[in-house]
Amino acid sequence: MIKANAAALDPTAEISVSYEENEFISFDQKLLVGTHLKYDLEDNNYLAGGLFYYNQSIADEKVDIGYEPMRNFVWNIKGKYQNELEPITANIFDMN
Repeated sequence: MIKANAAALDPTAEISVSYEENEFISFDQKLLVGTHLKYDLEDNNYLAGGLFYYNQSIADEKVDIGYEPMRNFVWNIKGKYQNELEPITANIFDMN
């Protein structure tokens, strides 16, 4: 069972719809620069990382809320190391 407000069920109710409009031509300056590097160590092991920089400035002196100039710097480091430990595995099986 769905409960609804009585005003929402009124077929003669006035509805107001607002939407956001994107500009076809924009004079804002946007810069996105970055790199991602991956160094293979051996087999399936690797070390990787990236750096990304984003800068946005606006042409208007008057700034609208939600369209402020912004600047971001993002980085990440990741890696993978996988190795079979044969001596430890052999010792565990010898215990049984």
